[in-house]
Amino acid sequence: MTRSFFARALAAPILAAVAPVASADQLEDRYMEAQAGFEKRLNAFYVSRVPEMAGKIPQFMEDPRAREAILCGFDYIRENAGEAGAEELVTWVEGMASSPVESFDDLSAAPEGRVGDVMMEAVQACESIAITQELMEASGMMEMFRDPEVLGRLMDDGS
Repeated sequence: MTRSFFARALAAPILAAVAPVASADQLEDRYMEAQAGFEKRLNAFYVSRVPEMAGKIPQFMEDPRAREAILCGFDYIRENAGEAGAEELVTWVEGMASSPVESFDDLSAAPEGRVGDVMMEAVQACESIAITQELMEASGMMEMFRDPEVLGRLMDDGS
């Protein structure tokens, strides 16, 4: 047997052990990319309805605490709904990121079943709502949401 055969024989188990890790990282990367895409679409929706909101919308994907909470939620789902649940979540967020946001109704959907349930648990476990509210308060966006006229413009379905 040649030296190259032994090198390949020893490398195969190492590559097999590393492959799931690389796949998990790729799934996380897809998730974060989809989150960033969805944030851009959502922000564009807000500004299309309320131009004065430009500059007051927090950039969650650029905020370390918000990114940490987003990753925490992803990890929580992976731990509690498995790799299949994490893949389902990523696919759902990718769909949200590639679909136009034309009304608040477009934002009300959530994955059904176990992933949707675990997603709600993750939001609580990772303090996502508290962090979101803090950032929205600091930017002035929350104050705008308290204005009935602004809310009316955001919720107007065009009919």
